[in-house]
Amino acid sequence: MPRWLLMLVLAAMLPLGAAEPASASAVFTDAEWDKAQPASATGAGVAGPSAGAALASVAVSLVVVVVVAVGLGLLVKRLGVKRLVAGKGRHLEVVETIPVALKRQVALVRFGSQVVLVGIGEHELCHLGTFPAPAGSEPAPVMPVAAVPADAVPAAPAAPSAFQQVLAGLRRGRP
Repeated sequence: MPRWLLMLVLAAMLPLGAAEPASASAVFTDAEWDKAQPASATGAGVAGPSAGAALASVAVSLVVVVVVAVGLGLLVKRLGVKRLVAGKGRHLEVVETIPVALKRQVALVRFGSQVVLVGIGEHELCHLGTFPAPAGSEPAPVMPVAAVPADAVPAAPAAPSAFQQVLAGLRRGRP
């Protein structure tokens, strides 16, 4: 049993007056206290809350909090943090992303009237292909060419990347 849970159970089982130290001089006597209490609270048929009821209340509250926390955790895991964040910017839109291996994904990104297939690794991005956008889809507005600096657009790689080589090897039937 966790230590914090044991401490919580023990604290709930202690009588309320035991936690306070007894003082040498009482502020008032029990008779004065009884006189000061409302008549309905001092009736013989009314009993104060018991330690068992308090413990049951704490246990039920703890179960409710744990169930809500686990439920929210499962909901976030099922929806995914990426789905909660919009995948659409001013000029780019992530159409679809699928995992292909551990820490490896393939994503379709729409840019204007083109759809770009991108391989996403742990430390790299790899251009796999560019296709025209489907006829029924709305192209995103594209920045004017003059607004894009010449050094911002990378040149096509001369040699295929490691991901492209592995993919080509799998297509040929050997890893």
